[in-house]
Amino acid sequence: MNTFTNIKKHNIHCQPDVHMMGHIERTQGDGMENATVDKIEIRQNRSRLGDTLIYHPTNLKQLGSTAPVTPIGTIVNLVPKNISNIKQEKHILHSLKSKEPKFIPYEPYKAAVNPIVPFEKKKKLFKKKSSLNATVAQIAALKIQDNDTMLKDYMKEDKEKTEDEWNNEKRTYESEIRKLKEENGQLETQLKFQAQVNGELKNLLVAAVGEDLETRVHLLTEDKLQLARALLNSAKHLSTHQEQIEWLAGQCEVWRSKFLAI
Repeated sequence: MNTFTNIKKHNIHCQPDVHMMGHIERTQGDGMENATVDKIEIRQNRSRLGDTLIYHPTNLKQLGSTAPVTPIGTIVNLVPKNISNIKQEKHILHSLKSKEPKFIPYEPYKAAVNPIVPFEKKKKLFKKKSSLNATVAQIAALKIQDNDTMLKDYMKEDKEKTEDEWNNEKRTYESEIRKLKEENGQLETQLKFQAQVNGELKNLLVAAVGEDLETRVHLLTEDKLQLARALLNSAKHLSTHQEQIEWLAGQCEVWRSKFLAI
């Protein structure tokens, strides 16, 4: 065996030397020329169906990891309950004798092995259900009473609030009405006083206008008298001047005649 292995090793080591020496061509007719090359080419040209039909996903490790999604809304923490699977006791004898016997007259009948007694558990369950229903009804009644009391208290508070707000608004409106009445009274007194003042002013104006007219008429009459006196004086002066002119004209003629006579 050792010799066989050594020969193989020697052949393996010697094969590259043989290829380097040169390629020996085969002769035609033995059927082995270029067989290996064709097989290799056929294998290279064939395409696997798995590469085209099967989807190969990309490496997820190379892709960038997406950010975690933040929850929206209220978060509810659910706590699982421990449910203990308690196997119910199997009443074999009762299951065998659960059916009620039919009474057949005039024939022998087997003696009863177990007494026909209903389950006590059913009663307990019924009692439990009834007690649960009663407690649920009591709790519902208490909740209804609490809700009624809460509603009544809320209604009372609302009524009190509305009454207080109404009273406050009433007081504010009454104070505003009083202020407006006082302002109205003051304005009425001012109007009366202004009416009196206006009446007195009218009387004074009428009196003043009348006095002015009388004084003007009196002054005009005095002016007329003065003008009449001035006219009379001017007439007298004119008459005296005419007399003097006539006397001077006579004197002129006298002296003229005397001069001519010389």
